Amino acid sequence: MNLIFELGRAQRVLEDLERLIVVHKKEISSYKSKEGKQQDGQFCLMDETWEDYRMGTAWSQVDAHRWFRTTVTIPESMDGHHVEFLITTGREGEWDATNPQMLFYLDGELMQGVDVNHREVTITKNARAGECHEIAVLAYSGMVKGDLVIHTYLQVVDDRIRHLYYDLLIPLQSAYVLKKKADEENYRRVLQMMAPALDALDLREAYSERFYQSIEKAEEILKKAFYSEEKECPVVSAIGHTHIDIAWLWTVGQTREKVLRSFSTVLRLMEQYPDYKFMSSQPILYQFVKRAGSSDVRKDQGADPGRQMGSGRSNVAGVGLQPDWRRVSYPSDLKKGIASFRRNLEKKANLYGFRTSSDIRRRFRRF
Repeated sequence: MNLIFELGRAQRVLEDLERLIVVHKKEISSYKSKEGKQQDGQFCLMDETWEDYRMGTAWSQVDAHRWFRTTVTIPESMDGHHVEFLITTGREGEWDATNPQMLFYLDGELMQGVDVNHREVTITKNARAGECHEIAVLAYSGMVKGDLVIHTYLQVVDDRIRHLYYDLLIPLQSAYVLKKKADEENYRRVLQMMAPALDALDLREAYSERFYQSIEKAEEILKKAFYSEEKECPVVSAIGHTHIDIAWLWTVGQTREKVLRSFSTVLRLMEQYPDYKFMSSQPILYQFVKRAGSSDVRKDQGADPGRQMGSGRSNVAGVGLQPDWRRVSYPSDLKKGIASFRRNLEKKANLYGFRTSSDIRRRFRRF
């Protein structure tokens, strides 16, 4: 097997699949906008203070907020499909911490955060032509100087292609890591296991019956090769995490907004992926969410951060606030961390899923 050829082939197939995930899209450019971050901006009546706005207009303000609202109608061409709302800013690929960030509301309800890493929001898995949806976005321009140019789209997504894309992406990325680590044996093994799935794919006529049959065959091969629980090999588990500096290149007030964006995105992911688990290393962030008020927090039961924590899908870890420790010894750090963790949990985390402090302490008897 020519490893360089196989690596390049896998990369090219992934690039082709990525281009096919979005079947077609329609730009949404007509909006109403209002400066500032009015509390009920997602559903309030729009008076004369709301101005007509066309997406694609340069926004040059730094550290500024602006509401955008519009109504979208599902076109005939998207009937019966998975439809997403896509937001781009021209800052994709740049650092997310100081670049534009947003809260996305669908029909008056907070759905998730949007940033350079999270740009798509599912509108519906089964669209109906003629259905109307109210879109509201509270945008924060970020801390980077320069024109910000926002574009928004409705797009049809092919879930089967997207699923295959990621099932191929994981082993390919693993192969790159193994190559970098000079682990030629496992590098070769991964590429050899991927090859039959790549052979099975027929990309000559995208979206045809033959095309989808080849996707099913490739998925069967990949599942057996990489994702079967019957295989006797190490199992890698990934736990979601967000680390947010309380006050670094931004104010504490901006941190409170970052928490809402991050946690609403996490809750959205939990709805979409039942196996997804998340942990936060700063219990004070949950307190920020609690103080935000009901209008800024997802109201549906499944999106309650406390219920998710109590169910084991979302867990608090670490100390209440990231400290600037001077390391004396690892045992000293461990004792300090455990004491701080317990103290913060007893004061705050019992608001989210724990009834008494004894419920919390039972989690930490092993220490």
